[in-house]
Amino acid sequence: MKQLPEGTMDGVDEQIFAIGDIHGELASMEAALEYVRENRDPSRTSHLIFLGDLVDRGADGMKCMKMAWDACERTGVDKRTVLIGNHEMMMFHSITPLADGSYDDFMGMNWVKNGGASVIREVTEASGSTKGIEQQVRDAIPEGMLEHMVANTHHRAGNLIFVHAGLIAGLDSEDDLARYLARPPKMEDGDKTHWAWVREDYFLEYGRVTGWGPDRNLIVVHGHTPVGTDPQSSAYTSYVKAHRSGQVFEKSETEMARALLEALNSSDHHDLVNECGRINMDGGCGKYKKHAAPVPVLQLKDNQYHIEMTLRNDLESKPQAAPSPS
Repeated sequence: MKQLPEGTMDGVDEQIFAIGDIHGELASMEAALEYVRENRDPSRTSHLIFLGDLVDRGADGMKCMKMAWDACERTGVDKRTVLIGNHEMMMFHSITPLADGSYDDFMGMNWVKNGGASVIREVTEASGSTKGIEQQVRDAIPEGMLEHMVANTHHRAGNLIFVHAGLIAGLDSEDDLARYLARPPKMEDGDKTHWAWVREDYFLEYGRVTGWGPDRNLIVVHGHTPVGTDPQSSAYTSYVKAHRSGQVFEKSETEMARALLEALNSSDHHDLVNECGRINMDGGCGKYKKHAAPVPVLQLKDNQYHIEMTLRNDLESKPQAAPSPS
């Protein structure tokens, strides 16, 4: 276990686990939950936090949602909190009727384009019908779960902030921080600063900081951006830089994909506590179609932390080309 900055978990007596983006990858979810089950400390109150994006892209998003909802029974933890990610936000607004009984076509198209088609395929194949898709998706989600997620935009434990995508700089008072995290779980078109969507220069590329918030002492535990595309992570490979700069490399796409997957097997790439005041828990689930991505699971207690890589890639089979980081 590594040491967090002094005082980070003052007043926090729980053993906390955190799991990032799963994106419908059932084997990844099972491996992560098995680690939690095996490492739960029965002498402590235990709390499992999901950071959002359980659905889309992978084939088993609804199964992963149910497993998260039933996590106490599956792992033995005392509490579970399921935070909402941008993909659950898109799904929620796509399947929730507007005041006139119609649906938000823009949000629905955006959801399908960004991986929601896999959820639609999962539920319609199970039912054998393509009628009333919005109702079918609602019925497939455990009762009360979406409402729970909409109400849980973040979780704070001491000076740890668990949130799907991240924070922004300039939150110079506790009121500023509270107002930012109280923003409703719906992103307006073009807004790149929302806590469920933020990336790039607002958060990832802001620079080297020891902490966030008004006193610069908050450690942010987040997902949303795979470490291979996180500019402050050591897994930010030449493959990603090549795509963003438009350069042409001699290495083939398959070779670059293999190099990226090898990098993702290391927990060091997720640990940005000392450099940037954050821990990136997105291991790339749903991005690599012939490889279940290695899944980081964070364990915290007594002001210490450990990141365990579960379902590591053995790289025996030939991977498909790695995706564009866009």
